[in-house]
Amino acid sequence: MTENPLADAWLVRTGSSGAHDQWALEHNKVFIGFDEMGDVSPCQSRDDVIAMYQASRPDAKINAIRNWSSQIWAFSARMKIGDLAVLPIKNERVVAIGRVVGPYSYDATAPPHRRHTRPVEWLTTGVSRANIEQDLLYSLGAFLTVCQLTKNDAARRLMAIAENGIDPGPPSNTVPEADDVPTDIQAVGTNQDFAQAARDSLTAYVHQKYFGHAMESLIAEILRAEGFVCETHGPGTDRGIDIIAGRGPLGLDAPRLIVQVKSSKDPVGSEVLQQLSGNIADHHGADQGLLVAWGGLTKPAAAVALPQKFRIRVWSATDVIDALIRVYPSLPEHVRRDIPLSQMWVLQDVAPES
Repeated sequence: MTENPLADAWLVRTGSSGAHDQWALEHNKVFIGFDEMGDVSPCQSRDDVIAMYQASRPDAKINAIRNWSSQIWAFSARMKIGDLAVLPIKNERVVAIGRVVGPYSYDATAPPHRRHTRPVEWLTTGVSRANIEQDLLYSLGAFLTVCQLTKNDAARRLMAIAENGIDPGPPSNTVPEADDVPTDIQAVGTNQDFAQAARDSLTAYVHQKYFGHAMESLIAEILRAEGFVCETHGPGTDRGIDIIAGRGPLGLDAPRLIVQVKSSKDPVGSEVLQQLSGNIADHHGADQGLLVAWGGLTKPAAAVALPQKFRIRVWSATDVIDALIRVYPSLPEHVRRDIPLSQMWVLQDVAPES
């Protein structure tokens, strides 16, 4: 893949619930809602879109109309063929990156939410959020349907992520900038998904605190909180086995697990899965295996894992954080001291459905 130095990067969301994300991946498209608007192809400027929106929604406040019109104009006219489209996959907490390969089109016969579209070639569809640095994640957390990502060298870094799966980070001589909300979009409520931002911050903190063999101890404590009796092997002695776990008072009852832990942000290859599968068959009378792959799996490894889903479970960083939150009240005091969390209920801002 040849890097285009003129390419811009755009955040595009297919809806607030994530229900349409998989359709976008399967049909090689990004799309936005704004179903009250018809075809904006004839519009020559953002002002034309604003006038069209006012005609369709005379009851709406002018600041909201300007906000929505700026996003529609960006999607239909400012986004160029060759630009990068970044789609956060809400329900899987991963990120897809694609290249825009065609112009804006409108289909009045399409289902709601899929009428305004751009065709894309997906370059990668499963980048773990754990592999993206915090400053760039903050930009990806903009609570907007469409937003150009201009800060912190976003376009170059997203291209590198699409190629290698890892964020190279900003240039060393730069200071991270704040969010990417453009000046022509006026805020309607909160412009950031604070729940996701808090989760991203927790993910980065846990990885820093428990990188390396310390991650094994954290996974063992999570499994103990889930009702397992665990034996950890410690550094240098694992032979591909980091934790042995079982049910019952002595840990002898089924399901008996062999656990392998990889805390690196690099995606894990198929050879690790094959080693774990062999250990299940050959050692300790294990029933199942758990592979903790903080950076996720390579595509070949994912293909190996698919037919073994009832024998080997894979936990990415997302799954580890899910498990941590699920059992947090039952974790030992020293773990809760190392990862001090508190829960706060806030009213969720409702962005325009797209």
